Amino acid sequence: MFAFQRMSGDTTVLVVLNLVQEPRRLLLPPGTWTPLAGHGLGDGQVEDGHVALPPCAGFFGGLTKPAG
Repeated sequence: MFAFQRMSGDTTVLVVLNLVQEPRRLLLPPGTWTPLAGHGLGDGQVEDGHVALPPCAGFFGGLTKPAG
């Protein structure tokens, strides 16, 4: 499992990669994470504050900031 965040201005993107042949779960950082489509790495699912990834898959998520 490999994860990192990239921040620019008001935009935060989280990247989580599962590089093994087994499903994995990772506790997400605080906030509301919205999956971003189009990366072509299989889809991770957000559930109960975690991202669940199938084998050899990835998750790209955008942090949704509260209005205000």
